[in-house]
Amino acid sequence: MGLVLLPLVVAWIAGAVYAVSIWYSIFSGHTPLPYSLAVLMLACAGALAYAWRGLSRFKGRNKVGAFEIPLFLLLNRCAMLVFALAAAVHYFEWGSALLSHGPALSFMLAFATSAGTLAGSLCAGVFVARQGIEITY
Repeated sequence: MGLVLLPLVVAWIAGAVYAVSIWYSIFSGHTPLPYSLAVLMLACAGALAYAWRGLSRFKGRNKVGAFEIPLFLLLNRCAMLVFALAAAVHYFEWGSALLSHGPALSFMLAFATSAGTLAGSLCAGVFVARQGIEITY
């Protein structure tokens, strides 16, 4: 199963690195430091909320497959779509003339989905242990 999970984790890590590069482009410009830090804090809060939402879907379960939670988070089509759209908006600079906060919004969406996916999938074992969910193989 590592042959499936490892490329997915590496892809989401690459997405998180790209999202951080978006934040760096915001931070390196002529934006004030409090604005950049507020955007970063909102993106981190979004990542935690996304990971919590993804894990909370499994709270009422008694049994889960060994890789069910990480695969659910890593292969989430909605997260992939949101990340791809946010990255495309930043890369092609769509709407940057219309939206003054467009780069910040694309960073927040890209970072929240990529970091939230990684956090949720890597913390799935802790979640299963705390909830008392049985793992089946």
